Amino acid sequence: MGLKTRFEVGEIPHSEYPRPQMVRDNYKILNGLWDFAVVDALIEKPEKIEYEGKILVPFCIESPLSKVNREFLPNQTLVYRTTFKYKAKDAIPLLHFDAVDYKCFVYLNDIYLGSHEGGYFNFSFDISEALKQVGDNELVVLVQDPSDSFTQQRGKQSLKRGGIWYTPTSGIWQSVWLENVPQTYIERVVIKPDIDESIVDITIITNKEVERYSVDINFAGHRVAFKDSTLNSFKVKIRNQKLWSPEEPNLYDITVSAGDDEVKCYFGMRKFELRDRDFYLNNRKYFLTGALDQGYWPDGLLTPPSDEAIQFDIDFAKSVGLNCLRKHIKIEPMRFYYHCDKKGIIVWQDMINGGGQFSTLYHMILPTLGVNVSDNKYKVFGRDDVSRNEFKLDLGRMVKQLYNAPSICLWGIFNEAWGQFDSQKMLEYLLKLDRTRAIDATSGWYNQGNHLVSIHKYILPIKMPKTKRAVALTEFGGYSCPVDGHIYSDKKFGYLMYSNLERLNKAIEKLYLKQVFKAVKLGLNSCIYTQLTDVEDEINGLITYDREVVKINKDMFININNELKKDNKDNKPKEDEE
Repeated sequence: MGLKTRFEVGEIPHSEYPRPQMVRDNYKILNGLWDFAVVDALIEKPEKIEYEGKILVPFCIESPLSKVNREFLPNQTLVYRTTFKYKAKDAIPLLHFDAVDYKCFVYLNDIYLGSHEGGYFNFSFDISEALKQVGDNELVVLVQDPSDSFTQQRGKQSLKRGGIWYTPTSGIWQSVWLENVPQTYIERVVIKPDIDESIVDITIITNKEVERYSVDINFAGHRVAFKDSTLNSFKVKIRNQKLWSPEEPNLYDITVSAGDDEVKCYFGMRKFELRDRDFYLNNRKYFLTGALDQGYWPDGLLTPPSDEAIQFDIDFAKSVGLNCLRKHIKIEPMRFYYHCDKKGIIVWQDMINGGGQFSTLYHMILPTLGVNVSDNKYKVFGRDDVSRNEFKLDLGRMVKQLYNAPSICLWGIFNEAWGQFDSQKMLEYLLKLDRTRAIDATSGWYNQGNHLVSIHKYILPIKMPKTKRAVALTEFGGYSCPVDGHIYSDKKFGYLMYSNLERLNKAIEKLYLKQVFKAVKLGLNSCIYTQLTDVEDEINGLITYDREVVKINKDMFININNELKKDNKDNKPKEDEE
């Protein structure tokens, strides 16, 4: 288990601006070496802490890159400490945490700032009252992580890792940073493009009302539109609109002003739609061919080693002919979506799974037999009132956090019935939050009449169901092959195992040619191969876990994907004329 990736980690990891959709001119990254201690009790105050060493933030305690690399248990508290100098004259200093798994309590100079629950979501504190303008400031963060709790959204994290379950990520795992904002500042910008009307709808949300708002929109360095108003909501005409697609990932730059505050954002003019049985991009049929992307790293776990590493995975996916990544039950750092937006890859975004213990009967046997089960049986799927309410809260958080990303085409709610409940109600709830994207309410099985039939097929033949609804093949393949010197452990997991890469590639080619292409002719609108990279025991990636050996025959795979996408390339929509 000593595998590592090729990517270098700087003295200050992930020093790039963490939030490309809301850029200000000032920021200070607090990533780097912090003091840490593990307390064998659940505590909420940093009293009598004896720090035992250094941990490299933002890498979790379980990861090799953290320089600690040890297990963290549900009955323990992880305590972080660092010091920094910072000035915020005539401004409000904000302390940002991009993700802490799972529950944390934050203190600055012995003043309690507040707490947060939820391992995948960003949060901030106004530190005006606690900040020292001169000298060192002491920041202390206490973290608790139930890991296998039935309440929290945890994805594939498990203390009993193995097979499809992976090493947990506990504590700070995304950037910690500071920025100054005016007394009245922009909290959020909501951007909704409408290509049919050549309009972008922009709403500016501030902490207080201001007298005037403005938006300045540019494309390729040239002003496209400017508008100001006493109202915080704009509908701006985009003449000669340049549409966003994987083939041409056109992005507009926008400067948003409100009072004394100003942020730089971007957006793409694009439209995703599930119409009849097909996916549409910009009002044209568009076939999605992608890979399952779990976003794990052997040395960083949920945290990519660097910004270069984030880009590597996206570039690799495009280099083998894919136009889509299914971000599987993980919410990435915002820079991942930024690079997908810029490079042009569509993201199929899953919600994080939670719920009770995995049931072999309901999660393996009954689906294999084709038995459908109603998802209002809460006990069957390990859902009580608390966990259902938290899931709904977190689903809303995910949409809010990622809403502006042009590359996200679809939200996935439940995966293979893990903690599934009231999927039709959750679909209706999600539609209230966002009607600009498609929704896969039940990926894999136990569809409750939702508009998309989402199929997972391993080993058994891929067959199109008899239905008038849209059909997507959202997981398939999983063909495995170990590469000596590039495997995580001796406990190798895969659905079908091949002894060498030649046999692996022949099997993958046959799978597409004999089964996937047949399904496409019968109306299949997308396919997501499992998976982009090996992950821990799973050795079914197109590339090894350390990102060193490409297992797929690139020419073969590119030809297959080009054939699947053949109608896409001649699909460029007519753009507006001046």
